[in-house]
Amino acid sequence: MHRPTEAAAVIQISPSSLRSWCGTFAQFLSPGANPGPGVERLLNDQDIAILQRVKELRAQHQSYSTITEALQNEDIAELQPYIELQPLPPTPTPTDSPVAHAPGHQATSLPAEYAIQVVTELGQRFTALQARMDAQEKESASRLTHLAFGFIAGVLVCVFVLLVLWLLPG
Repeated sequence: MHRPTEAAAVIQISPSSLRSWCGTFAQFLSPGANPGPGVERLLNDQDIAILQRVKELRAQHQSYSTITEALQNEDIAELQPYIELQPLPPTPTPTDSPVAHAPGHQATSLPAEYAIQVVTELGQRFTALQARMDAQEKESASRLTHLAFGFIAGVLVCVFVLLVLWLLPG
């Protein structure tokens, strides 16, 4: 069984999209994908495979009603998740922690590979953003330089015209 955060990471959608799709396509998913109030949402491998299929169809710009029809016409029991999924082991919690003994407490964590992927992607985005900011700063400095030269040239032209008009016999 997979927690929503882990399932969303595997499917590569946001947790809010996962919740929405679980409600929209509930008829195709296990009962754990749409639990009652106060019950933790848990998705099995089949749920993940179905939601991956939904993502494929959404990428093709299919409407929810078209996706529902497609799922009704497909043998969804044959769908398999794209990657081999391993349930996360429970995160150890110190036994002396009062949180560990609290009713309904359940530790959560993300797969290390996903965390590394996210950190790498954030690093790449930061580098790209820094490069864009540097380019914009150079462009801004260039514009300011052009503005200054334009202003100086304009003043010189005005002075020249005034000087010519003053020197011309009248």
